[in-house]
Amino acid sequence: MQRFVSIALIVAGLGLAMLGLLAGLFYLGLPVVSPDARYDLLQINTVAMAVLAVSGGAGSVLAWVGWRRYSGAASSAAHLPSPWWLVLLFLLALAVGEAVLQTNVAPWLFPPVHVIASMAAPLFLLALAASLLRPSGLVVQRRDVALQVAGGAVLATGLAIVIEVILVALLALAAALIVALTPGGSARLETLVAQLSRPEVLSDPAFLQSLLSSPLVLIGAGLVIALGAPLIEEFSKSVGVVLIAAGRARLTPGEAFLWGVAAGAGFAITETMFNVVTVLPAWGGPLMLRSATAVVHCLAAGLMGLAWQAWLSGERRWRLPALYGLAVVIHGLWNGVAGLASVLQAQGTLNANLLVGAGGTLLVFALAGLFVINSGLFVYIGRRLGQPPVMALAPLPVESTVTPEV
Repeated sequence: MQRFVSIALIVAGLGLAMLGLLAGLFYLGLPVVSPDARYDLLQINTVAMAVLAVSGGAGSVLAWVGWRRYSGAASSAAHLPSPWWLVLLFLLALAVGEAVLQTNVAPWLFPPVHVIASMAAPLFLLALAASLLRPSGLVVQRRDVALQVAGGAVLATGLAIVIEVILVALLALAAALIVALTPGGSARLETLVAQLSRPEVLSDPAFLQSLLSSPLVLIGAGLVIALGAPLIEEFSKSVGVVLIAAGRARLTPGEAFLWGVAAGAGFAITETMFNVVTVLPAWGGPLMLRSATAVVHCLAAGLMGLAWQAWLSGERRWRLPALYGLAVVIHGLWNGVAGLASVLQAQGTLNANLLVGAGGTLLVFALAGLFVINSGLFVYIGRRLGQPPVMALAPLPVESTVTPEV
């Protein structure tokens, strides 16, 4: 079984690495083919670099881990850098990226800067968790941490996307059936299909306003964003923890938490890279928001690591559903507030309603509060698991009770 898993990692990793290599060749060749395109191809070029980083980087790691496992090579201990170096890297990348976008100087430099900035915040959380756990004497293998990050970046993300697409399709089908059964529903469905067949309709304020004002659309989107996505994503991120832990004799809570944080960091890297691209040339603000979301991903995935550790150890198995529920609540609350803030701000812009737009702005401050709470919980759990082990004291010598001879 172990050899089969190793071979599967090698094959999957090489396939992903090849895809990333093709994207890298596209990025390098685009300035030669279209030297005068400049910002017309900003999104395309940034997507190509993101595919190179995620698919090529994660694929190479998977293939490397698979080969090491297959050959029986020993793994060394993981030594992560200081988290504050990653903070400095993030701030530097943010400054350079904004300078490139604002001055239009060297636009080819923006894609790699975007990749660096997208990776820095999630990896900061991973390094922070490792530093918080270090006083406990925890030693994790470099191979395990790398596998969790790579698996979270490509395997967990891919699994979550597939399940979410199926869920959205089922919800859309159910909504269509409900509308069709109402009076005049068939005509409304035909009109909606005709509108969606025209790409320019997505930029029509009247159409967007009709979507934002539809209770059915808002309820369906809310269920997907605040409930469906957290349920699916937290399960998907924890699959790698379960697969590796199942073959281990014992998994400590600290190790399980760090594995979960690593998987969450990989998931956050992929999400940040590709989500922020969709709003270019706006970049700095969305990047900061996605970087704050990385705390949610890493915290919730760390809780899932603890949940599976409790289940696999056979002790307090009730923690699996309890911690899974807590992870979903943390993730769902963040998604719900962020989604509602976006809807209110969009409605305020379309209707020129300052009161509605102000409500969206207030929810942004609520997001800041959630960020502080989630960050504090992340640090608290890390410190709690990182407490030094209690050393047992040597027993005191027992005084002799034998009466001395006279």
